[in-house]
Amino acid sequence: MPELHATLREALQVDGAIAVGVVDYLSGATLGVAVNGTSFDPVKAAAVSAEILLARWQHMERVGISGLIEDVVATVEARCHLIRPLDAGPGKHMLAYIVMQLPAPDDLEDARGQLRRIERSIER
Repeated sequence: MPELHATLREALQVDGAIAVGVVDYLSGATLGVAVNGTSFDPVKAAAVSAEILLARWQHMERVGISGLIEDVVATVEARCHLIRPLDAGPGKHMLAYIVMQLPAPDDLEDARGQLRRIERSIER
């Protein structure tokens, strides 16, 4: 998946980006990550992102909300975590995430665009 790794590196160009990755959300396995030279643990962030997405789907089911999740935003201390389930084809359970240093509200749309590019770079 060389194209995925290049796309992940490109996603780090979002202002304030700390880490970006792609995860199998059923197993929590990391499929690719890129980090902007910090001590941030992208593998741990990947696993937690999978847990957050699964919890959101469970919540939707319990309260009777139908529809697709475009993304989930979680703010933790001075960081914004943007998590997006990917349409990677049948039998593939993937999400992409990007972690940004706050304040980053102006860059949220740019980050969403980067996650969509990651989605397109994954081979179906």
